[in-house]
Amino acid sequence: MARDTDNNGLLDKPGLTTLDEPWFGEIPWINSLYAAALKAGEKMGTIMGDTAFAEECRKKAEVTRAAMDTNLFNGEWFVQKGDPANPDKLGAYDTVHIDQVLGQFWAGQVGLGRVLNEDTTNSALRSLWKYNFARNLDVFDAQAHPKGRPYYTDGEGGLLMTANALSQENPYRHLSNFAYYVNETMHGFEYQAAAHMIAEGMVQEGLAIIKNIDDRYDGNKRNPFNEVECGDHYARSMASYGAFIAICGFEYDGPAGHIGFAPKLTPENFKAAFTGAEGWGSFSQKAEGGKLNAEIALKWGKLRLRSISLATDSKPTSATVEVNGKAVPAELAFADGKSTLSLTEEITLVPNQAVSVVLTQD
Repeated sequence: MARDTDNNGLLDKPGLTTLDEPWFGEIPWINSLYAAALKAGEKMGTIMGDTAFAEECRKKAEVTRAAMDTNLFNGEWFVQKGDPANPDKLGAYDTVHIDQVLGQFWAGQVGLGRVLNEDTTNSALRSLWKYNFARNLDVFDAQAHPKGRPYYTDGEGGLLMTANALSQENPYRHLSNFAYYVNETMHGFEYQAAAHMIAEGMVQEGLAIIKNIDDRYDGNKRNPFNEVECGDHYARSMASYGAFIAICGFEYDGPAGHIGFAPKLTPENFKAAFTGAEGWGSFSQKAEGGKLNAEIALKWGKLRLRSISLATDSKPTSATVEVNGKAVPAELAFADGKSTLSLTEEITLVPNQAVSVVLTQD
């Protein structure tokens, strides 16, 4: 909070980043993470009973959310406002930067909900798809900045770190001081953006980005177990797991005993693995004849449950919960496309046990 020198809700003091140098000014991706951190602070304060701290974080998060739209959104994507005293520092500035709404992606992955406004977030993601993605990256004129590190060869596709969509002469030539990134397809960043697209409903776009990464590392041209990004076996590519979480629409809160699923692919017939704090298993659901039948089957460890949520278009007219065929009382609530069953008593699954849920819509 001390890095917000003018108290407008946006951090503006320079700080170290994983992108090699301190960035100066008001930076979308850093402030989106700030909004997510404030939301996390609110949640932690609430859990610990520190209502004053939780309220302070909530208010600051709302200010930051509004300031992102008011100060940094150009009508299509989020831009960096540079520091006039340091005009030549590394940054994305007016370009379409791959991480501009990173904080919202992270918040969604850990179940914190919205920290940025949905409309502007989705506009930013659509801009990435429009300006930064190509099935043949030759169109981006990689020779414009020979210092760049492309991480791809002729004819390959991917999502670039940044693109200068405002350049009338050549929309793919980067004009800001970002030469080391303009030509790059860095896999960890690509996975993050793809997973975020999937979570926000841009499923085909997100999968297309991931498919292009797979094509570049298909085992014939490169090692599929070593996605190089400024070094061998680069850890940031583990962001690929975020795409799995997004496809499952998975949410989990161990202390609260909550688990939820909102599949983005074939929700009418879906099955995938899940992991919890103390166990793992599989989830499946089928929709037919006005009914949604779902099952959470534990394979190892244990799983404490107090509530279960599933994605539905409207509130079901009836709901049942069973553990190994035995009925478990539960209260049904519906909000924001999600049906939540709150169990009257906590249950604990052990291996080879399963919870079955049936939601009926007349």
